[in-house]
Amino acid sequence: MAVIEGAQKRPFVLEADPVGTELAGQADIGDLAVSRATGTVFTNTGTLATPSWTVVGTQA
Repeated sequence: MAVIEGAQKRPFVLEADPVGTELAGQADIGDLAVSRATGTVFTNTGTLATPSWTVVGTQA
């Protein structure tokens, strides 16, 4: 059984919504971040060097 690289990643749990390039050098494209303050889930649509955080779907 093959292991898919990156399949074991866990989301970053933050105290607030991610701002700007927060987690630069840590969060790669497609990684998730969850805000404890709002419960909102974000995905990195940028790069490892320059993250850009986008809300996943339509969350209430």
